[in-house]
Amino acid sequence: MCGFCGVVGTGPWRDTTSRLTHRGPDDEGVFTGDGVALGFRRLAIIDPTPAGHQPMSSADGRYVIVFNGEIYNYRELAEHLGTTPRSRCDTEVLLELFAALGPEVLHRLRGMFAFAVWDTERRELFAARDGFGIKPFFYAVRDGALWFASEKKALVEIGAHGEVDTDSLRRYLSVQYVPGPDTMATDVKVLEPGQLLTFRPGEEPRISRWWRPRLRPAAKPDPGSPQRILAALEDSVAAHLRSDVPLGAFLSGGVDSAAICALAARHRPDLKTFTVGFEREGYSEIDRAEETAAALGVRSYPYVITPGEFAANLPRIVWHLDEPFADAAAIALWFLAREARKHVKVVLSGEGADELFGGYHVYREAGPGYLGADQVYVDEEVDQVAVVPGANARELTTPILRRARAEGLDEVAARQLVDLSLWLPGDILTKADRMTMAHGLELRVPFLDREVLAVAAGLAPGDKIAEDTTKYALRRAVSAVVPEPVATRAKLGFPVPIRFWLRDELHDFAEHVLGEACTDRYVDRDAAFGMLKRYRDGEDFDWRRLWVLVCFSLWHQVHVEGRYDPAALGWSAEAAR
Repeated sequence: MCGFCGVVGTGPWRDTTSRLTHRGPDDEGVFTGDGVALGFRRLAIIDPTPAGHQPMSSADGRYVIVFNGEIYNYRELAEHLGTTPRSRCDTEVLLELFAALGPEVLHRLRGMFAFAVWDTERRELFAARDGFGIKPFFYAVRDGALWFASEKKALVEIGAHGEVDTDSLRRYLSVQYVPGPDTMATDVKVLEPGQLLTFRPGEEPRISRWWRPRLRPAAKPDPGSPQRILAALEDSVAAHLRSDVPLGAFLSGGVDSAAICALAARHRPDLKTFTVGFEREGYSEIDRAEETAAALGVRSYPYVITPGEFAANLPRIVWHLDEPFADAAAIALWFLAREARKHVKVVLSGEGADELFGGYHVYREAGPGYLGADQVYVDEEVDQVAVVPGANARELTTPILRRARAEGLDEVAARQLVDLSLWLPGDILTKADRMTMAHGLELRVPFLDREVLAVAAGLAPGDKIAEDTTKYALRRAVSAVVPEPVATRAKLGFPVPIRFWLRDELHDFAEHVLGEACTDRYVDRDAAFGMLKRYRDGEDFDWRRLWVLVCFSLWHQVHVEGRYDPAALGWSAEAAR
């Protein structure tokens, strides 16, 4: 797990790896050649010796790689190498297999990854991203050169936080995150999950898809589904435990994280688990998490977040996110990762279970026009607060739903396909990556495994939504390994009491941010202030309609206006210049 940046096809290069130090505090490296430069920051997990240093050259010297992620089957793949290993790390295995197989290697990888390989002979860059979108990859083309990085903030040379893309803004107001492939910068794009990119200097990048999620739901439930689910999950957790550094797990009060912890504890009885909560009743899973930890025989490390430190750290969190992002769970995750990093360097987590196994209650609803697991301003409602014309989120979901109909998917599977394509990489995995890597903590997601998906893809609608519950087959599958109340417990996640704080503890903060941000050309400030006043006076409406505006305004102050002291946000003055 690391961070990289680079450029192909230009003159002198400014090293921006210092803006990625949080992703890789253990080591740094730079490769420069004729018209190419690669920068790298390392978080050493597998073979943490200098043998794993990056950028790494292949044994024959032809290829150079920068790689962020983990390949969990690297030991098995290493058996097929035609070279003598120089290290024990998965980076070398990936590089040498790419040298032998080219892009075909992607179909053999079990893991999470974003990487770029420079071919010194063909003067060609090859880059790819894992199928679920667990690891990030941003890029931009300018003057015949390709710039790329693990985080958008490292693309400072091309003005990564310049002119606001109004289409992305309007989509953000609909779904509380910026859906790919676009970003808030008009010329910066996201390499989408399951895509590969090739580039030669002076040409346009060629982008193709090497993988996409395919669901093949059965017509009716299979009694053997729970057993197959458990077997696949057991195998995935075992693979995800491969680490040469201390490893723990996130634990909420729900079934997903409990299942991961239960299976991990079989191999790691000294497993450390981490959870966060808030003092307000109904907004903490600490008690439930501690009960689960005690039943599993693992250690629990809880932490209570206060409203004061929540607000005080928001600018820093927004800096790490790079894009406007209003899913409040991201903030809780930032604190959770901070606490976990005091004890471990790697954590397992339950992301992906809802999308694969049918965990959202909205999947029970019928009707066309599904926009995703969470919606704020829908369609023309965006015009209530946006003062710029442009696109809406439905333009992204319509082709996915059309594909679902063409493949004969039922309503539940069609909605899953939308969330696997947009919500999962754009929201769930974005906050998982940025909030953990903000602290140099590697997060692994055993549910998002090719073998687990192979089982989940064939589940019938009744395996997902049944008996007035969600994830029906998954709950049955793990009922033998988790405490009895956990298997049937409703989804809660890490809830954040912003709906109450906006009327009290966070009201003045929200008022200040909305009033100070220079966002009048994008959003209606009077409408925002009017909503804030009505909300404080007791009017009952969705608090997220306010929160998306507060988060956008704060993002604009941090990334566009540069109002906050860089030193206070945790990066050096040298990197900020």
